[in-house]
Amino acid sequence: MRILLATYWSLPHVGGVWSYIEVLKRRLEQDGHQVDIFGRHPHRPGYYLLTSGQVLERSALTASVETPVRQYYRQHYPQLDAHVVEQEVERSCFEVAAC
Repeated sequence: MRILLATYWSLPHVGGVWSYIEVLKRRLEQDGHQVDIFGRHPHRPGYYLLTSGQVLERSALTASVETPVRQYYRQHYPQLDAHVVEQEVERSCFEVAAC
């Protein structure tokens, strides 16, 4: 089975999440699965598959994601803090990149 372990954190990451992902990947591979790890790039504004190093720059997704997300929040939640809207843009970019 092909498995994608995805996290919104930059990878590799110092701490328990990274340790857990490494152990989980190793164990799944021992069981015969093919495992890729997907996360935010630690030094570039984008996302990547850690196992292959394949990078998708955030700017490649911004044009198709940012305008509709901002329009939605401007129309339905005009009082919403700009930081929250920016985080929704980022989350939407991550979701599209993972697909």
